[in-house]
Amino acid sequence: MATRGRVWREFFGLFGAVFVLQRLGGSDTTSILTLLSINLVYGFVASGISWQGHIGGAIAGVAATWVLARMARPARRRHAGAAEPA
Repeated sequence: MATRGRVWREFFGLFGAVFVLQRLGGSDTTSILTLLSINLVYGFVASGISWQGHIGGAIAGVAATWVLARMARPARRRHAGAAEPA
């Protein structure tokens, strides 16, 4: 039973990761938010399901993916007084 709960936390982490990637890519996030919402509501309604684990998995997936995505493509900054590129 404990393994099954861990798997669902990981799925919520993946759902969170997909949300971040879609958001950063400019895609529509309606479908992933709907999927997250339905599964989260089910976690509250059904007995024996840790909704805290689901929320924690989603937060961890969002945070990890956001950090990795930002590290992969750093923002370009212009220094004051630097010449414009030709």
